[in-house]
Amino acid sequence: IFGQGLARCHPHLRRELECLERADDAGGVPDEFDAALRAHLGGAARNAARAFLLGLGGGRCPVPGARGGLERRLAWQAAAFATVVDALLLRYGGGLKRRERLSARLADLLGAQYLTVCAARQRAREDDAAGAPLHAWALAACRRDFDAALDGLLANLDGRALRWGLGLLVRPWGRRSRPGADALDAAAAALLTAPGPARERLCAGLHLAADPDDPSARLERELAAAPALEEARAAVRQAEREGRLEADGGGYEAAAAAGAISAEQAAALAAADARLAEIVAVDAFAAGAWRRAPVEADG
Repeated sequence: IFGQGLARCHPHLRRELECLERADDAGGVPDEFDAALRAHLGGAARNAARAFLLGLGGGRCPVPGARGGLERRLAWQAAAFATVVDALLLRYGGGLKRRERLSARLADLLGAQYLTVCAARQRAREDDAAGAPLHAWALAACRRDFDAALDGLLANLDGRALRWGLGLLVRPWGRRSRPGADALDAAAAALLTAPGPARERLCAGLHLAADPDDPSARLERELAAAPALEEARAAVRQAEREGRLEADGGGYEAAAAAGAISAEQAAALAAADARLAEIVAVDAFAAGAWRRAPVEADG
């Protein structure tokens, strides 16, 4: 799919192929082919120089029209992607379509850029400070995905000269992305597991079962009711830390007896836990309920 799309979307390749097709019919290469080839080589040289200079600056070089570090990073990614594509076209020609793993990694590079643009535009459109951890997490994940796809592609090219030369050209300082931050993961997870505008936007359009007894519908009700019980749960945890309650909790009745929560709160917490346990329960079978099939020896 990537190879076919490349033939249609490359700024010069389609024109070159059309000229070659006419050459077969007319018995000579038209003058347009020379112009298309010169434009192709010139564009490839500009992209290579741009990728090297932007990579040399680690995404911090000034880029005309770029308004921040993210757009400068995208400018480098676009230049690096175009340079890699032209280099592989030169190396493999039409055989690139048959090298499906390389095509898949090129598609991964393109997909990471596309998703980066989508996340950036959504962040600009929503302008929501509360949802900032989700946007930051998505952008960081896209950056790591791009670098991982580029690593895999460079490592699987034929010939050490091509691997080292292309790697030095598009990424002179090596890989720049950092591992995921646990704090950012926790902040994004907190937004996903609590009712709020960020979660509502993310889940917009998802199917919710009409049956109120469906596990997904029941889980949504419990999620909506969870904030009202969080104060009582926090009081139980605080009592455990202060030593007023056994480490194992001893049940919510023990917490109520210790004065950490009221009897009504204890009953509400116990009921909520019972409902959640029923929702997430899996099928259980008694020991020996499943008979083992006999194993037949070969031969």
